[in-house]
Amino acid sequence: MSSQIKKERKSYYKALEITQKSFLDITLWLKWFLENLILAIESSQELLKSVLQKAEFWKKHQNTSSNKRQTKILNKMLDNFKGNLTTG
Repeated sequence: MSSQIKKERKSYYKALEITQKSFLDITLWLKWFLENLILAIESSQELLKSVLQKAEFWKKHQNTSSNKRQTKILNKMLDNFKGNLTTG
């Protein structure tokens, strides 16, 4: 949830400020919290899916020999690396 709050920092503080000034009406805060809780759960599910796929790959290839550089690049690819690769 903390990473979701960090992503939505402005709306978090806005909802909090409005709630504090609204004479104990926490409806807006609850709405914001529940919506962002759902987003945090969905984000966590995607992250978990990625971690499990990576673990499955390494389990399947546990007997395949690779050097440190090969392992490093495979991990980058499994983490959806986007960018340029160099021989260095």
